[in-house]
Amino acid sequence: MFSARFVNDEHGEPIASGSQDVLPAFTMSLARGTCERGPLQIRVRDDATGRWQTVALPTPKVAGSNVRELWLHRDAHNVTGADLIFVAANYSPLGIYPVVYDPAARGRVRWRREPKITVRGQRDANKWFGMATVNGVLFASELNAIFRRVVGQVPNE
Repeated sequence: MFSARFVNDEHGEPIASGSQDVLPAFTMSLARGTCERGPLQIRVRDDATGRWQTVALPTPKVAGSNVRELWLHRDAHNVTGADLIFVAANYSPLGIYPVVYDPAARGRVRWRREPKITVRGQRDANKWFGMATVNGVLFASELNAIFRRVVGQVPNE
């Protein structure tokens, strides 16, 4: 769980209504047990009502899947300037999914359907350990590698 402040939308433009705080949280109980296959879910607090909304992530249905890391990242202003949350989901074939602010979406966040980084290895062999932004560049580490997000008008990883 962490507080994410979105200042810019997915196009790098300032959000018309001003900066928006979103509180995403993942809990193991939402994974529906370790033997069931189902999408990962997130809870997002609705500040207006004080209630939590449950939102399914667009991940494949993988038994025992979980979220290992959340990270708020802003692309450089001379590139896209977009504010994004990156969600690192285990186990393989899951990956790192980007999230953008969307006031019309459930929980005020919209999940992109395809992961930006996918590690396809043996089950339990690939686990995300962390993410960091260094000099405006997003890095992610897993058991066997460190990934660097390459930003541009069409960022690739």
